[in-house]
Amino acid sequence: MAADQGIFTNSVTLSPVEGSRTGGTLPRRAFRRSCDRCHAQKIKCTGNKEVTGRAPCQRCQQAGLRCVYSERCPKRKLRQSRAADLVSADPDPCLHMSSPPVPSQSLPLDVSESHSSNTSRQFLDPPDSYDWSWTSIGTDEAIDTDCWGLSQCDGGFSCQLEPTLPDLPSPFESTVEKAPLPPVSSDIARAASAQRELFDDLSAVSQELEEILLAVTVEWPKQEIWTRASPHSPTASRERIAQRRQNVWANWLTDLHMFSLDPIGMFFNASRRLLTVLRQQAQADCHQGTLDECLRTKNLFTAVHCYILNVRILTAISELLLSQIRRTQNSHMSPLEGSRSQSPSRDDTSSSSGHSSVDTIPFFSENLPIGELFSYVDPLTHALFSACTTLHVGVQLLRENEITLGVHSAQGIAASISMSGEPGEDIARTGATNSARCEEQPTTPAARVLFMFLSDEGAFQEAKSAGSRGRTIAALRRCYEDIFSLARKHKHGMLRDLNNIPP
Repeated sequence: MAADQGIFTNSVTLSPVEGSRTGGTLPRRAFRRSCDRCHAQKIKCTGNKEVTGRAPCQRCQQAGLRCVYSERCPKRKLRQSRAADLVSADPDPCLHMSSPPVPSQSLPLDVSESHSSNTSRQFLDPPDSYDWSWTSIGTDEAIDTDCWGLSQCDGGFSCQLEPTLPDLPSPFESTVEKAPLPPVSSDIARAASAQRELFDDLSAVSQELEEILLAVTVEWPKQEIWTRASPHSPTASRERIAQRRQNVWANWLTDLHMFSLDPIGMFFNASRRLLTVLRQQAQADCHQGTLDECLRTKNLFTAVHCYILNVRILTAISELLLSQIRRTQNSHMSPLEGSRSQSPSRDDTSSSSGHSSVDTIPFFSENLPIGELFSYVDPLTHALFSACTTLHVGVQLLRENEITLGVHSAQGIAASISMSGEPGEDIARTGATNSARCEEQPTTPAARVLFMFLSDEGAFQEAKSAGSRGRTIAALRRCYEDIFSLARKHKHGMLRDLNNIPP
């Protein structure tokens, strides 16, 4: 009996909850410390470990389930099942090299024995109506997770098991190293830099001339340059002039300054800057090389383009001035002409009638300066002489630009227009110029380009034989002759009237 008691002293008897098919005691075997349910969920079991018979744990009691304690697997089976579980869980060999040993509590159940498998299957298949939302103690979970070192991993073992590879360059993003350029001579580099600076200056002048051409051809025809607001008209009533002399005269001066003085000054200044750049280009050092030739050719065509813009701007201005002069001539009568219509006798008859030449003079503005008195009293004469001065300065600038470009004096536009203003001399000079053009051929590249332009614009032909757009030079010559002819006639009449004015 003592032997029997010694044999079964440390044996574990099943609790009434566990039940037994034989109803007696079991041989001495090793049971798990956790029930099957807590072991499967890998949570800490709260069963009573101090008594011989294990009481059901708190979770099983709360769930109303049987609390079953299964036997431990033998050591040999434990090792085999451990190896099989590791291979089936992750076939990657890297896992075995870097993973720590698995504790015995985390191993799956041994389903080889019928009793354990039956009880385990009964336990693992709870009813569908059971509520699994109980509060769990995460001690075992933290221990099992930390033993694998996966507490900071999201999505498996890849964060620790995959080796870190260096970033390899993509074949599609590979950059080809440029071979170093051969050294360039300092003289060639200096010459190329100078030509590029000249091109920048020519481009700036070209842009300004293009804006002026747009203003002259689009905006100026809409304005009355010489007669805008006309507060000095002798036909206006005195009351009207007295009411509007303050604001109208100021507006007229503003519009005249905006539409007449500023664009003309901009045009002449741009022509002067073009002349300065062309002189710098002529004085630049010439180096025998492909790059220098290309840069000079580019600057040459840009300079010719600026010259053509000058010609077109001057032609448009001359046509506009002629039309405004004729309109002023037909709609206005100067005070001197009004005095000329009166009787020049000095007897008492004219004074007794109450009319004199002073009656035709308009009211003057209080802020009228002396320099603008002539344009205020005689706007037609002022317009004629202003137009003559504009054409004279414009043609002179064209001639200087032609000489700087290398154009012969007999092959340019300025040579076809007489600066003296005498019609007979202009016709004779035009015939001599045309014969000189026929005898001489252009020699410089700029002269050859301009010769093609002038031929296309009808400079060497009659107006009837010129093309549809080849009227530029003919129109400039015609406006030049008409304006100077009107100025000469008006000048003689004005001088005659000044001599006949009574003291």
